[in-house]
Amino acid sequence: VVKNIKYLSSSSFEGRRSGSDENLLAGEIIKNKFKDLKLSPYKNTYIEEFITTCPVKTDETVYFKIFDDNGSEYLKYGEDYKEDMINFNANSFTFSNKDKINIFSTSIEVSNDEGTLLFYLSQNDDLSFRSSFMCELRFDLVIALSSKGYNKIIDALKNGKTLTTYIPFKNADKKLVNIQGIIEGSDQSLAPLILTAHFDHLGSDSQNNIYYGALDNASGTSFLLELANTLSTFGKPKRSIIFVALNAEEFGLLGSKAFAEENLFNIQDSKVINFDMIGSADYPISLMQGSKFKNTDSELLESIKSICKDNSIDYEVLYED
Repeated sequence: VVKNIKYLSSSSFEGRRSGSDENLLAGEIIKNKFKDLKLSPYKNTYIEEFITTCPVKTDETVYFKIFDDNGSEYLKYGEDYKEDMINFNANSFTFSNKDKINIFSTSIEVSNDEGTLLFYLSQNDDLSFRSSFMCELRFDLVIALSSKGYNKIIDALKNGKTLTTYIPFKNADKKLVNIQGIIEGSDQSLAPLILTAHFDHLGSDSQNNIYYGALDNASGTSFLLELANTLSTFGKPKRSIIFVALNAEEFGLLGSKAFAEENLFNIQDSKVINFDMIGSADYPISLMQGSKFKNTDSELLESIKSICKDNSIDYEVLYED
């Protein structure tokens, strides 16, 4: 497991951002591992394709310039500001106090003919955070600011200066893949057990700083591969076991949505167990179900709780959607 975590979170995969060549490569590696473990293709294929909007890097250079007739200055990337990955419907903005500006204590909203731009003050001046991608958000571009960057923008607007920025990402439709395999059960009348983990992460930023995604979620993916390795040695199970390495989780669970919609009638009443961020340091094992399962009996949940208690392992049970 650890070996696979290190491999999938290495620089070779550059953070496995959905829509990138490295994400496709990670999917190909997982597909070949499914084959090596003698999983059968699910519905005659190891690959489920779906189209979704993804952030794609351009060849331009990131910049943020403040200027007037008396001169100009550039904000420092990674120190004053940094793009959040949340949306790139627009990637360039030029604005001034002549535009519609809403200034709040922790954010600035800018609206003009180019769209709507949100600046937000990053917590503790930490610009290392990178959001998941949500292209349907009402903001066309989101940029995180340090307190220093926030104050520079406020001062520039007060002094009637013009501000212009370019972020080298754009939205584009891309073909993505989930990777799927199956251990066929002896009783096809039984609903399957479905084991899943997402293999995508957040890629890299405008200056090629990589978000490696070891914990989120090379860990769950590697554990899924180890489960496939183990369960494939047990002989034929009574119910089928489907393994799915899901894509575009960081874009709003889109790979999971695509798999469910494509296979709705084949997976009715199935049990689904998803593995994400396993082995988190200094954090209990979290056993999470949807809110509708609260106060319902679960033999599986009680079994895992019993194992944790017997082995003095910290755990918590959560019911969240």
